[in-house]
Amino acid sequence: MAKEDVIIAKCDATANDVPPRFDVKGFPTIFWLPKNDKENPVPYQGGREVNDFIKFIAEHATDPLKGYGRDGKKKKAKKADDKKPSDEL
Repeated sequence: MAKEDVIIAKCDATANDVPPRFDVKGFPTIFWLPKNDKENPVPYQGGREVNDFIKFIAEHATDPLKGYGRDGKKKKAKKADDKKPSDEL
């Protein structure tokens, strides 16, 4: 995920004021904030394994991820011979 256009941030809601749009009912609480709609956080209610987070991020990302499909599965790297041949004269 290091090369993706995704920011993961942490906030201690016991030590900081939390805006009302975040409906925090317990801890830990995780929200997704779409790049183009930060006023409507999406609560995360999935598993706590890395693959669960990746799948959720891939499904909800505003733009497709570079290294993962929308299903959260890692994309296969393109090989040099997988590229389309160039139009040469």
